[in-house]
Amino acid sequence: MPNSAAVLDLACGNGAVALIAARVSEETGKGFKIYGVDSASIDPAKFVAKEELLKTIEFTGLTPIELLPYQSGQFDAVVSQYGIEFADSRAIGEATRVLKRGGRFRAIPFAANHKTITARVYSPKAGIPIKIKAETASSVATGEAAATTAVVEGWQTLTWVLADADLALAADNVMGA
Repeated sequence: MPNSAAVLDLACGNGAVALIAARVSEETGKGFKIYGVDSASIDPAKFVAKEELLKTIEFTGLTPIELLPYQSGQFDAVVSQYGIEFADSRAIGEATRVLKRGGRFRAIPFAANHKTITARVYSPKAGIPIKIKAETASSVATGEAAATTAVVEGWQTLTWVLADADLALAADNVMGA
């Protein structure tokens, strides 16, 4: 990731993934700007003892990940550990909206058998195949799926089933430098 990359942790809870990003930033000298957002009332820097790096992360609580308060294209990376699958279908759309073109998105599902991704997509015409690929950082496990749009000039919900993907392995490298 580039120097000064902006990183967003969705459904961040106590800030565990954001803290990993902060450590990578500190160890590599890359100067990441890290944000965490959660629908709960959170303040990890106040409640997690002995983690000074948490004070370098901008946490925002009481904010649903389906309605992010950030600008479009603001983040180089968006991550979610054990959270995005509990949000409604707008969460994926919001994650991609705030992600810069060419940015990275990583989601680690709560359960290893959680192998579907649902998102609202805009379809200019019916019959457009939209592919999605899930892979671990080391590409040990991958899965691909396709869904086809059925709506003309409108939004629709598509679901991809990643039957061959072992998404639980995605935890092997949540935030690579």
